[in-house]
Amino acid sequence: MQTELTTSRATVVKRPPPTRLAWLACLVLLALPSLTQAQTTVVPDPPDPCTFGTRGADYGTIPSCHRIDDTRHLGGWQTLGWAYYCPDNVPFLANWRHTGDGVSVTYDPISSHPGSKGEGAKVDLTFTNWDPFASLPEKVAIACSPMPTNTTYDVGNPVPAPLIDSITPLPGGYEKLCSHDRDISACTYAEAFYAREGGNYELYYRVTVEGPAVPRVTWYHIGTYPVP
Repeated sequence: MQTELTTSRATVVKRPPPTRLAWLACLVLLALPSLTQAQTTVVPDPPDPCTFGTRGADYGTIPSCHRIDDTRHLGGWQTLGWAYYCPDNVPFLANWRHTGDGVSVTYDPISSHPGSKGEGAKVDLTFTNWDPFASLPEKVAIACSPMPTNTTYDVGNPVPAPLIDSITPLPGGYEKLCSHDRDISACTYAEAFYAREGGNYELYYRVTVEGPAVPRVTWYHIGTYPVP
């Protein structure tokens, strides 16, 4: 009878000291949230900046609106400044929206400018990721318009009222200001309207003052702007 002898050899595993092992475990735990979030973070598109809403209802879409979409990716605790420019044929900043989680976006009114004829609007935004462990995306949508859409117009002399059937309210061009003095109150409604005539937009401004007397309505012609 033949007997087989089996020799087993022990495998020697070099293990790091306990202190080093603890540090490695901590690093892995710290990196896991970042790796997981980088793979699972899905940011929806921002609301359409070309569409305005007021008092809970849709107010309309900016005519000939040009939309600029962008996505910025920020590392942990990173702050990033970014400038956006409206094209020359739609030089006015109309609106902007953003979406993301954990990133704040601020508008810099000092270095930004709303745009004018011959000069496209510049929008300076600052992005800050407040999560020290995650790389996060942020989506931005900018709306540019061929004519100004705010209510801070330089008005000249009043003009006759245009035919109301030929004009359309300009989205974003609405403002209400009220003042109260004892039992007397007065409100001023400022509204922008536009009409397309040939290859141009004609921009009008209606100011309505309501108080104890009969409402007073004044119309202004702001300017003529080419259709892009």
